[in-house]
Amino acid sequence: SRGLEMCIREGGIKSAKFRKVVRPGDSLRLEVTLEKIRNNVGLGKAIATVDGKKACTAELTFMIG
Repeated sequence: SRGLEMCIREGGIKSAKFRKVVRPGDSLRLEVTLEKIRNNVGLGKAIATVDGKKACTAELTFMIG
């Protein structure tokens, strides 16, 4: 079976809320939930955490191709 290859290009950030300072050496975890895809444009909701605490939330837009 052949795997699916995707290239994500040129994104945008909307409604970003920064809640915690992230410093060099911190381990940042980014989780993105895909909300919608229309043609080759996607919209996702992202949550960035450090040590299990929310550091940032945002809506991300991107092109798939």
